[in-house]
Amino acid sequence: MQEFSYVVQCEMGIHARLVAILANEAKKYKSKMIMIKGSKTAYISNAMEVLGLHVKCGQMIKVKIIGVDEKNAYQNMKNFLYNNL
Repeated sequence: MQEFSYVVQCEMGIHARLVAILANEAKKYKSKMIMIKGSKTAYISNAMEVLGLHVKCGQMIKVKIIGVDEKNAYQNMKNFLYNNL
């Protein structure tokens, strides 16, 4: 299992357009990717679940990645979030 935390920098938080891109990115991997905000969780590949977290600018999220390609998925997801959110 790989995991990291991230404080959202995007002024609009995690909004629909970014979620669609994020979900498509997650679908490239076999590993399960889970976003956690407080006590709520969402599979990153499921855009509606991620939108349901209502992540705003300045809030911290945690990302957990579990699976056969988790090392690649971890690095790419971390890069994606740091470069787009």
